Amino acid sequence: MKKKLIALSAKIFPILLIFLYPAKAYAQPPRFDGLVDVFHRIIQLSFPVAVLIALGMVIYAGYMIIMSAGDPQKLKKAQGTITWVVIALAFMALTEVILLGVVRFLET
Repeated sequence: MKKKLIALSAKIFPILLIFLYPAKAYAQPPRFDGLVDVFHRIIQLSFPVAVLIALGMVIYAGYMIIMSAGDPQKLKKAQGTITWVVIALAFMALTEVILLGVVRFLET
């Protein structure tokens, strides 16, 4: 499952970059502002995708809890899935906060 997901993301990522990078012909090399804008767009687009994936994983973990039928090993696995979903969402939010903080620091 992980190999398929990695292979799929490796195919989709270059296509997303085409739509994220502004289509301008620069007479001079791109400035730092353009690079920050690209990173900000990537994070803005990836956060809703991450939330949708997290929602799917929480639903899957709920299904695992229901299907565990009281088995402690399966219940622990489902709880671990929910824990990692929360950690991943916190990491995504923290990434955006750090990027915005760095940008504001560099602009001043």
